[in-house]
Amino acid sequence: MLLDACKKYPMPGRRLLTFEYILIDGFNSSTRDRGKIAALLKISAVKLNLIVFNEFPGSPFKSPPQKDVAAFQQTLINIITLPCFEKVKAVTFSPPADN
Repeated sequence: MLLDACKKYPMPGRRLLTFEYILIDGFNSSTRDRGKIAALLKISAVKLNLIVFNEFPGSPFKSPPQKDVAAFQQTLINIITLPCFEKVKAVTFSPPADN
């Protein structure tokens, strides 16, 4: 339903619909996950921010190994036709600071 709405959303000018995908080791970074996200994003020209989970003390989640991140990224580049040279971007984030 959400992807159907995205397909119909009129993006102005040269702007692209942007999706963000956070890679978490053992949760959504497998070969199967690569194919699933690629299939979902073949809806039209989109921008994908591929975000590598940034580990922090006490978190049960882990960052995937760099080789897995590179493989995930390459799979998406090979499958999804994204305009521009910045096809997939890997960035990290940190949890909010304790106040």
